[in-house]
Formats: sequence, structure tokens, C-alpha cells
Amino acid sequence: MSLVVTVMTERRMQAQSEHFSRTLTSYLAMTIAEHLVNSDLLGINVLLTRMQEDSALDFASVYDANNQLVAQVGRRTADGSAVFSREITFQDTAAGYLQVGFSTKSITAQSQFTLSLVVIFHLALGIGVSGLILFAGDFLAIWILGRQPASSKSNIELEVEELEQPESLQTQDSSAAILVLKLRPARLIEKHQTNLNRSIALYGGKLIDHEGDHFLIRFTGGNALFGSACAALLLLTLVEQLGPPLKLKVGMHWLSDTSEEVALEKATKHASYLASIGEQAALVSRAYVEAISESSQIEFDAFHSSLTPDGEVFQVKSVKNQELIDRQALQLLNS
Repeated sequence: MSLVVTVMTERRMQAQSEHFSRTLTSYLAMTIAEHLVNSDLLGINVLLTRMQEDSALDFASVYDANNQLVAQVGRRTADGSAVFSREITFQDTAAGYLQVGFSTKSITAQSQFTLSLVVIFHLALGIGVSGLILFAGDFLAIWILGRQPASSKSNIELEVEELEQPESLQTQDSSAAILVLKLRPARLIEKHQTNLNRSIALYGGKLIDHEGDHFLIRFTGGNALFGSACAALLLLTLVEQLGPPLKLKVGMHWLSDTSEEVALEKATKHASYLASIGEQAALVSRAYVEAISESSQIEFDAFHSSLTPDGEVFQVKSVKNQELIDRQALQLLNS
């Protein structure tokens, strides 16, 4: 039994390693696309060098559309590397391609170490179960039959928990963040509806209304402010990674008391107007910013337009731990 589990574990680790390598190669190709188009060879080399330092890369090579090598870090090792290739595209046009080699030596060593632990664990488990059956068989049967399966969480849900809600952003249950988004073209909404819904639900949002390219989402409870900002940035990152022709506009307004229908309707119209004047940005009202003014978890930039008075509209720039938002978007795209 231990041998079967060991073989299955080894295959699973190899599959996970290959999936990680392909995902990292795709992410790297997407990241350096603009640098390649702009002939920013220094920027490409800096990115490749950082990736080599922070991961198990043996080498990475970038070629332009004429199949000419333009940048490279590392070299192929004598014991071989697992090589992955990815076309580099910019605005639906091929700009070149990327080759990345991952060290199979380190992966093999890690696999052997993990497999040794698996064998030891199953031997110890077998001895322990045998002892329990021998000395406490009746009690063990009752415990197994009466035990409910534990719920599991996905990696992306666990990462949401890492974005801890600061106490300074805790809000009253009667308040709400109103989020309106416009996703175009409408004909592509059905294709991306699942990821859109998951992004909203991930941070506690509730879809109130959907008509054409218009979505009305409401965030309530103690995490309304922080959750709405994170959800907006996650949606923008998703659309940015998917690329043209998708375009997203987001508007958000804060309402301290949702019990008044007139005030709620005005807040919804305010958020809808903000969504109509932005372009690939999350615009928020002054009321929204003032509700967060005591926290440094969310950064804003002033938004200047002839359509709005100065000091009344702001743009969400980023949240603390922005790298988690970027990683969540990549996980959603690859799920």
C-alpha cells in the first residue's frame, strides 16, 4: 500500500512541478512583452535575473520576431533541464518567444526527500492504526462513523485570509460599499462570467443586478470597504491580463446607512456615473476615501477630469500586499 501511495505521490509532484513551470513561463512571457516591443533589453535582463534568483531557473532566453537572441541569463546544465517555450505576444501580435529551463536536479532531490518522508509516515501510520485496532477497536469504529468530513479551502481562498482586514477599516453592518462595473464588449461577458462571479464572491460581494454590460454589486458588513477595493483591483488585473478587446470601468461609492431607499438609489447612481467616466480604472467618491482616511492599507490617486470637480473623485491605486491580488488573478485564469 505504501508503495502505491509513493508512486502516486511522485506522479502528482511531477505534474504539479510541470504545471508550476508552465504557469511561470506564461507569466514571464506576459511580463516582458512590452519590454520586448519597446526594445528595452536592460529591462528584460533585469526581470530575467530576478526570476533566476528567486526560483529554480537554470536559464531563460528571449528571441525576437526574427528568431534573434536578444537576452539571456544562466546556461543549460550538464545534467539537463526541463525546457518550456512560450510565444510572446503584444496586442494580439507575435513579438517573439521565450525559452525557460528549470533545474530537474533540484526537483528530483526534493521529490526523493518528500517520498522518503511519505514512506516513513505510512509505516508509522500503519503501526499506529494496528495498535489502535488492537487495543481500542470499538472506540475507533464509533469515532470514524461519527466523524464529519472537514471542509477544505482553495489556495486562492487562503490567500484572501492573508489580506488581513485592518481594524481601522471595520464598518457598521448598516453601511455598504456600492460597486458598479461596466464590462465590454457585452458579447464576451458569458465567457468570463464564472471568473467575474468568483472575484466578487471572494471578497464578500453580492451581485444585486446585471443588465447588458452593467453590473451592480454591494459589499456590506465589517469588511465592506477593504473587500470592495480588493475585488475592484482583482477584476481590473484579470481584464488587463486577458487583454483586448475586453475593457472594464469601475465606480464605487460609500453609503453609511442603507436603510433609506432614496439615499441608496442616489448612491447607486453616483457609483454608476463614476464607472461611466473612467477607463480601465476603479474610481471612487470622496465619501469612500474619507471612510478609509485613517488607514494606510489602500492607496489612492487624485482623478482629474473636466467632468468632475477637483477633490471629489479618486482612483484606487493599490492595496497593501498587492502581489497577492496579482497572484489571485493568475490563479483564476489558470483554474
